[in-house]
Amino acid sequence: MFKFLYVSIAGEKWQLSANISPMGGNLHTCYYHRIHESLQVGVELESSLRMAESTATVAYQIDIPKADAVFRGQIDSNWCIGAVLEKKLVPFPFTLALSGYANHVKSQYRFGIGMIIG
Repeated sequence: MFKFLYVSIAGEKWQLSANISPMGGNLHTCYYHRIHESLQVGVELESSLRMAESTATVAYQIDIPKADAVFRGQIDSNWCIGAVLEKKLVPFPFTLALSGYANHVKSQYRFGIGMIIG
C-alpha cells in the first residue's frame, strides 16, 4: 500500500489536484479555474477519516486593473467567511490591505488593516 499519492492535471485555464494519504485517512482536492482575465474561482475539499470531518471551501479573486486593486473572498462549509481588498498606492511602492474574517459558528470576527511594502 502507498503512503501518499499526489495527482495534478491542468488545462490552459484550469487545474485539478488531489492529495491522498490512506495511512492518515486524509483527502485533499482542489479545482482552480480562470474564467476571465479579471475573475478566478477555486473549490477545495479537505476530508479526514480519522477526525470524521470534511470542509469544503469556495473562493474567488477579482482583479480591478483600472483601480490597481484585487479583491479576494471565500466561504466554507463551516460558515466561515473571509475577504481581503488590496489596493496599490501608486506611485509609492506600497499596497494597502483591508481584511475581514467571520466565523459564525464560534462567533469570532476579525478585521484588519495592513501595509505591504514592495
